[in-house]
Amino acid sequence: MVTQIGPPKGILVLRIVILIALVLAALYYAYGLINHSGHYLGRNRATAWVAPCGFMFIGVSLFLNLFFTPSAVLIDDELKTLEVKYLMRSSKNLGFFGMQAYSTTTIKQKNGASYGIFIYLTNGKKILLTDRDFKDYNLVEEFLINLKVKALGEEDYSIVGYLRNQLMG
Repeated sequence: MVTQIGPPKGILVLRIVILIALVLAALYYAYGLINHSGHYLGRNRATAWVAPCGFMFIGVSLFLNLFFTPSAVLIDDELKTLEVKYLMRSSKNLGFFGMQAYSTTTIKQKNGASYGIFIYLTNGKKILLTDRDFKDYNLVEEFLINLKVKALGEEDYSIVGYLRNQLMG
């Protein structure tokens, strides 16, 4: 039996629309600054660059979130595999020998905490599944327990460490 989990499609669409809007706003402001047009310039050109740079920073962080966050996970109980799908990169098919271990983690944020699991792959990379993006991520943890993948316990979450792992391996 194949079980699919993932974030609600509306949330994915909203993230993409916000990303496009931020990039367009940054380009609009930057175009006005470069061509010396636009009523938002004021007298201080240095502070006029704050808005486009802020839009681009938020846009880049949202892009990285969309790039590294899986859009769906297919759990195949018969073949004993996980298929992790992404919006902007190729899917990963993981069997028992593709996964080294997993650990649980707590992601602390200003508005509370979210929980998740890291899946360690044999190539040194990690996959992060959180309850913020996957309400049923516990199904993946149950699958890993049934598959007898090594559990490492609780791990501290660091966005810098996770991005370093994703970008450099």
